[in-house]
Amino acid sequence: MEIAFLSGGIYSASSSIHTRLNFNASNKQCIRVYSTRSRSLSVSALQMVIATRETKLHPAQADFQLDPKIEQSLSDKLPRKISELTQILRDASLPLESDETCENLIVCETKCALEFVSERDLEWFLLDRKLNVNAAAEKLLYLANWRYKTSLVSIETVNAEKSLNKVYLHNATDNNGRKVFIMKSSKHQKTSDYTKILAAQRVVQDVLDHAINEMESESNGQRECVLGILDLRGFGRQNADGALAEFLMDCFFKFYPKRMNELLLVDAPFLFRPTWAFVKPLLGKYSKMVKFVKASEVKEYFEKDQIPAEFM
Repeated sequence: MEIAFLSGGIYSASSSIHTRLNFNASNKQCIRVYSTRSRSLSVSALQMVIATRETKLHPAQADFQLDPKIEQSLSDKLPRKISELTQILRDASLPLESDETCENLIVCETKCALEFVSERDLEWFLLDRKLNVNAAAEKLLYLANWRYKTSLVSIETVNAEKSLNKVYLHNATDNNGRKVFIMKSSKHQKTSDYTKILAAQRVVQDVLDHAINEMESESNGQRECVLGILDLRGFGRQNADGALAEFLMDCFFKFYPKRMNELLLVDAPFLFRPTWAFVKPLLGKYSKMVKFVKASEVKEYFEKDQIPAEFM
């Protein structure tokens, strides 16, 4: 193992992983300082919101639309809100965590939260939280802490996980122009090795970051939703992992809020029912995003020449 952890602080539980959020205004260990972005930032943000309004949204995405009064004053408020949010993250240090699954520990350097948050993240999370700076900061600290943990895993370990090809980005979009995230459950093996758990999460992180970067560069921020496909063919007891299911929920609703607006569960076997019974309450109203489909139905989401090979 490669990670050391300290206890104390305010914790937010996720499976066996506990996140300590530590606001430290006197922290001097930040190695990167972000300048306040210009007023022109608000223009792109406003365009993104307007584009989202003009696009037919999935019902579960409807709450992303801002109140008209907030939208009207967005161009004036957003730069100031981003400045406030930046300061909170600059003053927050990412703590080391306590986790009983760790066996071999080494001391890790405390990091500034701002190191693990992009300008795009600041803007997106503010919009997601309807310009509530404190609410956005809470979610961004959770995101930054997760990225900090995955950054501690060696590139060799991450590459070994990538070679399994159980999570990947399809090379074409669906009928609605969405990037397509595919995960093969039969290739996942439940493990208690925390380094392997983080490596698997890092692969998911890299795939989603790549998808979002491509979408924003290709469509100027006007189409930013992902279609998720969880291929459950061959799913067995060795693949049933409640911690993984909970992580994926955290991923799509905490780390990448409102980035995925539909999830297809393909050929879910009877054995998957206990996992779904565990996950569904965690989704709340977002459970309407999930659709159980047959493998033969997946092709309906794509043009004929863009269907993923495994669903041809």
